[in-house]
Amino acid sequence: MLTCHVVYNLGLPLLGRKARFDGESWPHYDDPPSRFDLFRSPKRPFRHKIDSFIHFIRVDTLVRGSHLRDLYIRLPLHRGVPHGIADSLLQIPQGIADSILQIIETCRLIESLDIIVEMYLGSSRHFIENHPRIPEAISSLKHLKRLSVGINGSQGCRMMREMQSPLVVADLQFEFQLSRRVEDYVDTLPLLSPFCSSLKVLYLEDSEITAEDIIFPNVEELCVEGNYPNKIGPLIRSFPNLRRCQLGAMAKLYRREAPPDMLVAFAKNIVAQENIYWNELDYLAGYLESILTYSPRSRVRHLRVLIPFQDYSFEVLPAIVHHAQPLCLELDVRIGSMEALTQFVEHPNTVAILSELIPTETIFFRFVVSGFDLVWLVEGQIVGEDLSPVIASQLLPKPGSSLQYICVEVKEYPPRLWRIERPAERDDGLPRAGTRLVEMPHQRAEHIMEEQGFAPQLHRGE
Repeated sequence: MLTCHVVYNLGLPLLGRKARFDGESWPHYDDPPSRFDLFRSPKRPFRHKIDSFIHFIRVDTLVRGSHLRDLYIRLPLHRGVPHGIADSLLQIPQGIADSILQIIETCRLIESLDIIVEMYLGSSRHFIENHPRIPEAISSLKHLKRLSVGINGSQGCRMMREMQSPLVVADLQFEFQLSRRVEDYVDTLPLLSPFCSSLKVLYLEDSEITAEDIIFPNVEELCVEGNYPNKIGPLIRSFPNLRRCQLGAMAKLYRREAPPDMLVAFAKNIVAQENIYWNELDYLAGYLESILTYSPRSRVRHLRVLIPFQDYSFEVLPAIVHHAQPLCLELDVRIGSMEALTQFVEHPNTVAILSELIPTETIFFRFVVSGFDLVWLVEGQIVGEDLSPVIASQLLPKPGSSLQYICVEVKEYPPRLWRIERPAERDDGLPRAGTRLVEMPHQRAEHIMEEQGFAPQLHRGE
């Protein structure tokens, strides 16, 4: 009996430290409205899970409520709603909101909190606004270090302003052009000013960043997606000690503009960096259009670019790559079909494009081909040629190159890794002929990148 009591006392803090309520299953498109209840289906036991957890806490609220440190809630909403579904059926049930509130009000030592609501469903996207007691409870937490939540109006803004915890990691999803609805909050950074000294990691979606007089000296990791306006000056001044940067999709205005408009923004951001810029970044990742628009004038140890398969992509890419001079370069090309990939690989200019693209400083090069309908499947078997070796053979380095490894990943095919083997130099210092590729187990790729200090783990992915 004593042993059981000891085990119970030791195990309870570990068992109660994390709580995850993930409504990850979606209803079928052909479900009639009467069955379109996202919270009651036995296949989606969201309500059961959250009610069971509350019952568990109530047995000994003071003790059990004190163990929770990490709370993750993903509300199970549908991305594509069938026509004719009543808006009332898509709202978060009040009982669910009450349960979430009860957990937050009871478990006062929460350090990490995620409340994720899919932002596609009209009034359902305003979860924080529709349930004002929840942001009040969140702002009163005194030990919160990490927060991921959507802010869509005055309640969310008030929550941030009245926050009693010095946030270290903030992942905030704003509604685009928030200032047009909430006049008092024109800019995101003033809203975050109480956390100037504590913030280390910041992720922002659909935000407006214009202020340049609020400094976050300890922020080393920044992700901006849908930022507007797309100016790099405020980012550099506000986050002077940045080490890792991820640039997601551009603001809606720019996502529909032609490349020439991006080049105009590119030119303006270059001028803005004549006197102030990040000297070096450990990691820079993002869409081609985003990196081109912001055009950071920084040396980058690890550069990852997501590239649309468009005519202009490989015209503007060299300027980005050669300015960054990355030691590790990843290119993720989004190609729509195997036919398009074959045409790209067999095009006479491809060899020149790829070989000239890799800077002499680059040690590790990864070429990823992704997209839709890249392979054909017949009875579960892949039909078509794995073009990875063909692509790799076109990447043999030119004289003076530092390239040591080539990794090629074509969707649905196993990733492949090659080490570049060079013969010894001649007496005159020139390389001998016979540089070749030696294939290695692809599992070594991540290990090699880690050894070289590449591929940092971003906090949003943890």
